[in-house]
Amino acid sequence: MDIRNRIIDLLRNSFIDKEYVYALWLEGSDGLGKADEYSDLDFWFDVEDGYENSVLDNCIEVLQTIDKLDFVEHYDHPHPKIFQKNMHIGGTSEYLMLDICVQSHSRGNEGCTFVENDIAEYPLVLFDKANVINIIKEPDNDLELIKKTWFGTHIRPFS
Repeated sequence: MDIRNRIIDLLRNSFIDKEYVYALWLEGSDGLGKADEYSDLDFWFDVEDGYENSVLDNCIEVLQTIDKLDFVEHYDHPHPKIFQKNMHIGGTSEYLMLDICVQSHSRGNEGCTFVENDIAEYPLVLFDKANVINIIKEPDNDLELIKKTWFGTHIRPFS
């Protein structure tokens, strides 16, 4: 098994039975089926409110069973319900960075709505115990799409 799949399986198997972890998915190149030797891993967790930092800490512990982490950096995400760390496992490709985002379950499916067959952003769902991730058909107009996806939460009317 290659290291990418080992990391994915390790995190999925470590968290799937945790009652406070509702969903885990990959975005980026893995979600689009375009991962190669230069791709990072973009993990997203949906967890019960209050467990966000605990899940990030648990990720570090679990990943250190592969090898020592030679890089861990906390990122202050602009969204108050997203917690994020970037890390790298020693002995792996310099390109295999791990971007781990943990969202509070109370965020709902804001940012978790994807358009079927989108060529820019699509999830590879590892598990979803609470129907957090929505896949929608392509809407008739772009405004409808914007209202249903992450962009709709960040675009404000001009006044």
